[in-house]
Amino acid sequence: MQLLGDKSFIHYNELNFTNNLFSELFGKDIKLLTHATSDGGMGYFILKYQFIPDNYVIVFEHDRLFFTIRLSKPNGAFTHINNISGNKIDTALEDINISNAVRILREALNNGIPAFYHLKKDRLVRDEED
Repeated sequence: MQLLGDKSFIHYNELNFTNNLFSELFGKDIKLLTHATSDGGMGYFILKYQFIPDNYVIVFEHDRLFFTIRLSKPNGAFTHINNISGNKIDTALEDINISNAVRILREALNNGIPAFYHLKKDRLVRDEED
């Protein structure tokens, strides 16, 4: 797996751990679309993938020592890792938490995502395609 980012990036290890984990768990089902890093503040990085079988976009974003995972459909509907799991997930930027969240995402993509949402007039509305 190709290493991402400059070795001087404050979260170089976490960035590459995360990218390697996605590669390991998803194999040819994902394609890295883009990534970006910043050393400002407490460090920031984003990894954006295409989940090829369903044409979803997966965004892993780290900011201020926490991460989030969002999944979106081509029609703009989206969901979040806590919605996917049905439980509160520890999102502190630690390898064990990243591994747990990405594994939950992979399992959900294998078994079906519970729901996607649109934001309409400041309200979450369930996607009608579900």
